[in-house]
Amino acid sequence: MKLIQDLLSVKAAQAAVPVTEDRERFEDVEDAMNWWMDGNGYHSFEGERGIERLEELLSDWLDYQDLEHFLTDNSGCIEKIIEFIKEHYGDKLTREMQKVADRDFMNSLVDKSEGDHDPEATQKDIPDDAEVLVNSGPFAAWLEDGNKSEVYIDFANATMLYNIKDRTFKYEHGGAVPATVLDSMRKTPQYRDLLVKLRGMHEDFDLGE
Repeated sequence: MKLIQDLLSVKAAQAAVPVTEDRERFEDVEDAMNWWMDGNGYHSFEGERGIERLEELLSDWLDYQDLEHFLTDNSGCIEKIIEFIKEHYGDKLTREMQKVADRDFMNSLVDKSEGDHDPEATQKDIPDDAEVLVNSGPFAAWLEDGNKSEVYIDFANATMLYNIKDRTFKYEHGGAVPATVLDSMRKTPQYRDLLVKLRGMHEDFDLGE
């Protein structure tokens, strides 16, 4: 019995002696991270495995339940992600947001035209010698210089020319009119009024457009 006690005492004494040989001495967090990654055979944080490894790091060493828990507690990290998105996806983000902004703007014009369908409401300063066809809400249409083959239309803060014969639209100073603008314009009651006026001017004009 005494022999066993002596052996246990020796074992305890050996365990109490600090091990200095082969002990990891981290100079900084990079060393610590390399030790952790090498020890687990991790070489990157890419893809789904990268997410799993990140959450393992957060839960095992930083006491966070998961990535959501970590982001909730570290808003600065979210700001960094937003900056990353702006830097690497800025062009796409701008294009997609512009589409929605343009659509909302067009829809607001349609809403305004439906709520302000007053023939007496002046929307644009039309030349004095022009023949006014429609001028109400966000929409105006007129003829200039006696030319009855092209109609000037002001809509969405821009002036376009409508060729009655060809049924084509172009901006006054050149350039095609986007389909989103045309689609929104055709939804307005003022545009329908214009078609009726043109039908009165041209017997072969089809109101079905």
